[in-house]
Amino acid sequence: MGAGTVGAGGALFSSCEGQEIHRWDMFTGRMLWCSADAWSANALAVASPPGGNPVVAVAAEDGVLRPHALTGAELDGYEMAADDTIWDVATGILPDGRAFIAGAGHCGLWGVPM
Repeated sequence: MGAGTVGAGGALFSSCEGQEIHRWDMFTGRMLWCSADAWSANALAVASPPGGNPVVAVAAEDGVLRPHALTGAELDGYEMAADDTIWDVATGILPDGRAFIAGAGHCGLWGVPM
């Protein structure tokens, strides 16, 4: 199973099962970064908080991973759905302007504002 999504600024994110996450320039086809770890992504989504940096939400076998969309560095912070296989993730903006990440996995649905 592979995953892919388009982010702001012409960036394309992709992965194949058991492979790294890649960020591509959608206009030139040039790879901008590749994750150092194989994350077995089930799905990808990009959260773009107003006034903040975009974050890639990666649905994986052991929860949700969050690499910085511009650099690929994994963000520090609490683990999201840490002991659950997450099958899909989505992002959006709440009415108060905060970005959120939501996911679905074996243990149900969950969401986290950013």
